[in-house]
Amino acid sequence: MPLLKYTTQISVDRTVSEIVACLQAAGAMQILTEYDEQTKQATAIGFRIKTEQGILPFRLPTDVKRVRAILTRQVTLGQAPRSALALGQPERVAWRIIKEWVEAQLALIQIGLVTIDEVMLPYMLTGNKTVYESFKDGNLENLLPAGGRP
Repeated sequence: MPLLKYTTQISVDRTVSEIVACLQAAGAMQILTEYDEQTKQATAIGFRIKTEQGILPFRLPTDVKRVRAILTRQVTLGQAPRSALALGQPERVAWRIIKEWVEAQLALIQIGLVTIDEVMLPYMLTGNKTVYESFKDGNLENLLPAGGRP
């Protein structure tokens, strides 16, 4: 099965602005788009939003290299057309997937199934890293209260 949104023709700029609009509608107080110095491509969206725990910072990254690798494999296996690897296509696909995910999470919040901090917890910033990055690096205990792991 081809990767979600592999045929999108919507520009990265338009998708990023749609994500920003979703976050604004959800109550984000600050929104920042990060760009790669060399490629000048958007790499992440950071935002601050009021939660039951106070105003918290979050960072939603994208990984174009992984998307490109998946699309390359799918094209090689005949699961996706060669156009899936057109110039800029992996970037467009990566950001469209992020947009779909954000919209789905905000819908769950809207119906009261989860809270913003609950669903975005892996992306919450603790210094320069997200909670998930700290977990992956084995540094999660530094984020826990005194006494270590629960």
